[in-house]
Amino acid sequence: MKKQLQKVLALLMVLLMVSALGGCKDKQDEGTETPTGAGTETSGSVSEPETMAPMVQIDDISEYVVLGEYMNLEAVRGDDTITDEEIQEAIDYACEANAAPEKLTEGTVADGDTVGIYYVGTLDGVAFEGGTGEYELTIGSNTFIDGFESGLIGVKVGETVDLNLTFPENYGNTDLAGKAVIFTVTVNYLCGENVVPEFDDALAVELGYADEEEMRADMLKNMQEAKTESVEEAFRAAVWQKAVENAEILKVNEEIYDYYYQTLISQYQSTVQMYGMTLEDYLELTGMTQEEFEKQADEYATQCMEQELVCRAIVKAEGLSVSEEDYQAALADFYSQYSTSFADAAALEAYYSRERLENDILWTEIIDRVMESGIPVEASEAEPTTAAQ
Repeated sequence: MKKQLQKVLALLMVLLMVSALGGCKDKQDEGTETPTGAGTETSGSVSEPETMAPMVQIDDISEYVVLGEYMNLEAVRGDDTITDEEIQEAIDYACEANAAPEKLTEGTVADGDTVGIYYVGTLDGVAFEGGTGEYELTIGSNTFIDGFESGLIGVKVGETVDLNLTFPENYGNTDLAGKAVIFTVTVNYLCGENVVPEFDDALAVELGYADEEEMRADMLKNMQEAKTESVEEAFRAAVWQKAVENAEILKVNEEIYDYYYQTLISQYQSTVQMYGMTLEDYLELTGMTQEEFEKQADEYATQCMEQELVCRAIVKAEGLSVSEEDYQAALADFYSQYSTSFADAAALEAYYSRERLENDILWTEIIDRVMESGIPVEASEAEPTTAAQ
């Protein structure tokens, strides 16, 4: 139970991070096919998005921020060399990720065991659709209809039993609801402890490679690409952060700050509600106090506000604007990313507003310009940072 709670909490924290940082994302339900005789089906729908609040208007950006140097800034670019330790960690991870339970060919089924079965369900002597297949079933999980799992307790590996069962009256498939059926079930094996494979030719072939050498080469290639990308992203972020730090924020824009603060709170509340929780439940699970949460929200909103003010100031300083051609191209690109959330590009534009989309285009261009002008230096060449930085 504790491990399951930890898994749910970990997933929830990831979802909260994504929703907090990602803006309007489309959500797609993922499902897994289950055999006839298992559980019930559920479905959900995504509500139509509401129109975003209009952008905060600032007549004179110089009242809020004085820009410092923001082009050709130096920042440390890390080393993207793959170390022997990282290679070994990747090998260990690959092996552990492909661990599988040992298939025991002897033993007797007990409550709580996971067993590999082959089953055929018949109604009036005829096999019914969805009633035949192979499955790894945990006894006591209530995956199948009443009597199925308990009927396997005491059966030995290799034995076949006939289970005379009745589908519940409210079963989803009306052709089977309330009907008496027979499941003929063969227990093929019991699942033992997980066995971690070696990083060898056998694992390579199982994963679709010719041999261990090809698998290792592909792993190293992927690792190098990922680390190089990560190092580059960290460098670019450091360059932009330095541009923000070089600016002097003269005063807080309360409207922009409140927008980011309330948006973050709303996104947390929406995400936890999907799991039947309140924000207070989430804080209790994470061990975070209300004061600590509010402090994090304050830091997030402050950082977002400062970055927006700097973006606005650079756009004004550079005299940038968006052409109609660039706007329409960007709108089409936005819609291609969020087409599952909006009926068409016009609906997306109505939700965000043209002003907000144009600013998004300009701010993206500004941030890219600043990042691309960055000059990488060795750690020893970089200016010392303060504790606050």
